[in-house]
Order: sequence, then C-alpha cells, then structure tokens
Amino acid sequence: MAIATAAVTVATTATALATGGAGGSVAQVYDHPTVITVKPATAGQGDLVFIGGADVTTANGLPLGGGISFDVPAGEAFYAIVASGTVAVRVLEHGI
Repeated sequence: MAIATAAVTVATTATALATGGAGGSVAQVYDHPTVITVKPATAGQGDLVFIGGADVTTANGLPLGGGISFDVPAGEAFYAIVASGTVAVRVLEHGI
C-alpha cells in the first residue's frame, strides 16, 4: 500500500482538495481513507477554510481553523474556499 500527499492552496473560489495529478481544478473522489488538514496560520495570515461540495461558500461550508484535521470517507470528494487571501491545506490519502 502507498500514500499520496498534496499541498493545495485554497483561494476565494471553490478549490478541489485532491492528491495526484488533479491539481486544484478537478475534484478527486477518494477511493481510500483520506485525511485533510488545514495548515496553521503564519503571522498576519488567516487560517479559516470552509469545506463542502462543489458549491461550497463561506456561508454554507464547514469552517475549519488552522491545525484542524478531518477524515474523509472513501467515495467522497471535497472542495474548500476562504473569505479572502489564500490558505494552505494538506491532503493525505493512504491505503492506495
């Protein structure tokens, strides 16, 4: 079994959280257990991201702060958005 990781920069438009070649433009449906972590903020930067489906907004997304992780069940795809600027998110897919 292998592990795939990615650093995804989330901006003010819905950004796909994906590992591998999908980059930030195409949602990846995770076939294996996955962990998504919001990187803690650095000085002067916010760290709040909103997680949801392709239609995620800051009004309907699940807010996650820096250093917070959550598990993604197999068969799901997630997007993220921020209110302003950008926030770094890490994605780790294991068991592939």
